Amino acid sequence: MILLWGLAQDPSLRAVRLRLDRWDADTFFLNHADIYCTEVSMSTEPHLSFELVSGDESCRLEEVSAAYLRPYDYRKFPPSEFHQVHPSDPLMVHHLIAAWAEYTEAQVISRPSAAATGQSYLYQAEAIRASGFRTPDSLVTNDDAVASAFQSCHGGAATKTLTQAQTSLTSRHFDSPMLFQEEIAGEPIRVHVVGDECFGPMEIPGHVQRQAIGLARLLGLYLAGVNMTVSPRGEWYCTGVHPNPAFSSYPDGEDVAEAVARFLMEAPEPAGVTKKTARPPLNGAGPMGRNYAVLREEVV
Repeated sequence: MILLWGLAQDPSLRAVRLRLDRWDADTFFLNHADIYCTEVSMSTEPHLSFELVSGDESCRLEEVSAAYLRPYDYRKFPPSEFHQVHPSDPLMVHHLIAAWAEYTEAQVISRPSAAATGQSYLYQAEAIRASGFRTPDSLVTNDDAVASAFQSCHGGAATKTLTQAQTSLTSRHFDSPMLFQEEIAGEPIRVHVVGDECFGPMEIPGHVQRQAIGLARLLGLYLAGVNMTVSPRGEWYCTGVHPNPAFSSYPDGEDVAEAVARFLMEAPEPAGVTKKTARPPLNGAGPMGRNYAVLREEVV
């Protein structure tokens, strides 16, 4: 069984769900808008197990082979009158699903620890460099004079906090260290990684595909949106990674959705669970009638 968790109107989740439905996949969709009437029960006897209950439907998580999780901040969705009649603890729902997602043997897009890598720009910058990518010159400091000198040297600089929130460079004193990065001139490109496949709006060199896949693996991600810039000299720089990207608006969005759906369907079933006979179509022959780019032999 494949677990899908998110909002029904989320374009990326909807695109994946559409393909799974067309392929007659065994899925359980948990609508995040119904979180106030969703319950998660946990048992430790005879073994650790979780059960999701939403309305009249339920799902035993030990039967889940793969999951695509795109949760939202439930505080942005106040409970309706129906939810107030059937209340649940949305924070506990988040905690228990996250606990299951972190430790299950199912293939999860994305585990909480992997998704959390997007919260630290400094951690990502170190992982990007370790993957062999070219990276912008960078500086971490809270010294105004040092920061100004770095900016002058590079004719400006992108400025980020060490966590996800961003700010801009000013003349004020920084109480906390900031990450300053050289701004690379060139064409910005989003490359999507799904498992061992790469997708982009243009032909991606083999070594860049290998580095992007290696970076996603290093961060523990089955799905990643890798932000790159191609300089006028044809040099590929990596500037960041989205650990659970919204991909539907990109030119390769349909291809990415097919690849995600296929990745979920190909996950092995848990022990003792019989897999449905449905299978995704052969590589490059999806129901949408579109071929998608796969790694060339030199990349494998």
